[in-house]
Amino acid sequence: MIWDLRTGKGVLPIIGHVKGILSADFSPNGYHLATGGDDNHMRIWDIRRRAPLEKLPAHTRLVSDVKF
Repeated sequence: MIWDLRTGKGVLPIIGHVKGILSADFSPNGYHLATGGDDNHMRIWDIRRRAPLEKLPAHTRLVSDVKF
């Protein structure tokens, strides 16, 4: 879940990884989030639209670090 720290409310549930999320990083403009998981996938999320953008299943092992 991405939380709005000003209100304390959830903004975007991160639903899509089959296993746990191991890493996350916001883009420099703050509009996108990259997540890497124990399910060997990396995902890109659009924070403004509150929706997933891309699923990148190119890894053969867990994704322990993502960076923009």
